[in-house]
Amino acid sequence: MKIFAVSGALLLLTGCASAKPTPTLTPSPSPTITQTQAEIEEEFYKIADDSCAKGQKEGLVERFINDV
Repeated sequence: MKIFAVSGALLLLTGCASAKPTPTLTPSPSPTITQTQAEIEEEFYKIADDSCAKGQKEGLVERFINDV
């Protein structure tokens, strides 16, 4: 009988124990890259020039219809 009393008391006490808090994820802001308009244009023209050079190297031909 004492075993049941002790077991019951332990069960009651463990029911009152605080549960472990669950960790929550908080989003962190991603770093922003700030470029000036001149840097953006420079990067654009470099990509365009590289693309044009690649096209010429591979023999790409542009064809215009009705002068457009």
